[in-house]
Amino acid sequence: MGSALGRDERAATVAGPDPAPAPAPAPAPASNVAELPVDVLYEILLRIPAKALCRLRLVCRSWRSLTSDPCFAGAHSSRHPLIAGLRRHDDEIHVVDVYSGGVAKTIRGLGLTCLDVNLSVQGDLVCFLAAPCKYDMQPQARILDLTTGATTVLPDGDMDTHLSACVLGHVPSTGEHKVLRVGSLYATNPQSCDVVTLATGDGGAQQWRATPHPPISVSLDFRQIAVVGAVVYFLLDGFSIHDGPDVKPDSVASFDLVAEEWTPTTIRGPLSTHHLVDAFLVHGRRWLLNYIQLAKLNGCLAMIHHDDQCCSMDLWFLQLQVKMSKGSWTKRYSIQHASLSKCLLFSLPYPLVVLDDGRILVWFRRARGLRSYDPITGTWEDLAVLEDYLPVSVYEGSLLRSGVQGLSSPGNT
Repeated sequence: MGSALGRDERAATVAGPDPAPAPAPAPAPASNVAELPVDVLYEILLRIPAKALCRLRLVCRSWRSLTSDPCFAGAHSSRHPLIAGLRRHDDEIHVVDVYSGGVAKTIRGLGLTCLDVNLSVQGDLVCFLAAPCKYDMQPQARILDLTTGATTVLPDGDMDTHLSACVLGHVPSTGEHKVLRVGSLYATNPQSCDVVTLATGDGGAQQWRATPHPPISVSLDFRQIAVVGAVVYFLLDGFSIHDGPDVKPDSVASFDLVAEEWTPTTIRGPLSTHHLVDAFLVHGRRWLLNYIQLAKLNGCLAMIHHDDQCCSMDLWFLQLQVKMSKGSWTKRYSIQHASLSKCLLFSLPYPLVVLDDGRILVWFRRARGLRSYDPITGTWEDLAVLEDYLPVSVYEGSLLRSGVQGLSSPGNT
């Protein structure tokens, strides 16, 4: 028999080797984000598109608080301009990033038909026309909140028309939103007009209130209507038979949303003011009106005149005097572009907005894209492809107010 093991050796044999010492707890990962100065984090988040930024709010409360601040939302909107566009065949409204063409938000099931040709946007609200049937000659006016996706159907009212345009406006002094509706039954009848105030709180609306008809027959095309402040501007309707020969073809009618009345006299356009009308009346007044548009640019009313002979468009800006019917027009831009090929109003390039860097964003429906024009260098840049949108409008609200809900999958870019 071998020698017996000592007590300590036997204990070691039974217990096995000494266990390795427990590793020290790993240090908590450093929060690099928390260490960033607030101004640096602010600048970084400003560079992220709205759709991705809404999802990044889940990272932490400080990010959510920062990106929910109205000042941040305003600064972000100026960095990432958006447009709202109707895709009627898909029954959708898209909010599209100007620079990438990516769809930031999609809202479906709106009841759109081929009759819908107007889109009016104020802040986060969109006014559009929808009909349950494409043969319905009296489509309903609806209000869509782009941040929540909620839709309000406005009452039908008593207007009996074949064609109508609904324009959404905002009254800064009261905070109210109002919808102005102008309709035409037949070319031989004066246009009818009414207005409704959107109710707050319950999402409903008051009843339509009839107003006198406009001082001239006005165009119902969205490219010849503009809202600046609490005033809606309409270009003369080229098909009217009610207006006398003294009414100039570039005349503009204005509706005051505060007083809910038309200004009795019209505003003379820049072509007649500067005695340029006769030079462009070769094909008649109706043809000339096919080459005139209205837009809100830099917070002012702008009239765009397309010269198909020179392949150019002139942008005239109105400086109003105390009386809304008087003002002076200044031509700030004369832009050269490709030949128009005798195209009519529905396919002409349409300026949407002057960007912060001074470039002008222009929608080319025929080319199905957004392009920017640099007035300093006189050069064009292709920005985004837009397929099958009609119409489009600048979205001046902010998707950051919608939080992390309501996000859609990206559309075709």
